[in-house]
Amino acid sequence: MKLRRSALTIPGNSIKMITKGADSLADAVVLDLEDSVPPSEKEKARSQVKEALKSFDFKDKERAVRINSLSTPFAYRDIIEAIEAAADAIVIPKVESSQDIIFVDQILAQVEKDIGTDRVTTIQALIESARGIQAVDEISRASSRLTALIFGHGDYFSDIGVKPPDDAERLSLLLLYPKSRIIIAATTAGIDAIDNVFPNFKDTEGLRTDAQRGSQMGFKGKWVIHPTQIEIVNEVFTPTLEEFKEAKAMVEAYERAKAEGKGAIVLEDRMVDEASVVLARKQCEMAKQLGLWDKLSQV
Repeated sequence: MKLRRSALTIPGNSIKMITKGADSLADAVVLDLEDSVPPSEKEKARSQVKEALKSFDFKDKERAVRINSLSTPFAYRDIIEAIEAAADAIVIPKVESSQDIIFVDQILAQVEKDIGTDRVTTIQALIESARGIQAVDEISRASSRLTALIFGHGDYFSDIGVKPPDDAERLSLLLLYPKSRIIIAATTAGIDAIDNVFPNFKDTEGLRTDAQRGSQMGFKGKWVIHPTQIEIVNEVFTPTLEEFKEAKAMVEAYERAKAEGKGAIVLEDRMVDEASVVLARKQCEMAKQLGLWDKLSQV
């Protein structure tokens, strides 16, 4: 289980922003070579990202590189140099079919073999179009390297020819279908569904509301575009200490019941069975990753 509550996207041509991102509290950084980098600086950005991956201390963050679209002349060098610099993941933009994933998977396997590394570079897919939504089920199962589906709502609206409404409620309703498709596909494939960015980084309450909607739908995290968004997003996508304690108690009580040959138990007026304990186990695993397990064990 890899925490991806917050993934900070950073323009690859800005060493200053990469430095701040490395020191941030984000679970992951996405060093961007695509939309945030103008064509005249693509090669410069690639070089800077490669050097940053080799020399910066990102602590325990997942270090991903968003490559340029596979239809551009930049993508293949983006992939090769990211692997040579030991990136943890490749983010493929504008994924519209399983073939996009398979193509990158094959390049990764060849480059890894060529440089003699045992590291397995993972893949994350940005779903940003109607075709991508239509094919999301097959995309989600295209490779064992695939760890996440990410929704990109800006390009999605452009693709379907609709201007995003300013009203948050209407926006949420318009995105209910594509987001639901992504969450169901990711869950079925056993990978993460990651929610889109919230563009107005000064609107903290709007961000909180948007993140809460995503969390309640089933997203496991959210892309962020500014370090000030990280704390709120991490908080929303993290159970409270009390919820962690309840999850631990549920798992332990159920395991004791199983050892006694019982299929279900009642815990504090709630029926607990194998299905209901699945989420509790995931929350216990998160508590361990966040270093909270010992604190829970003292209760």
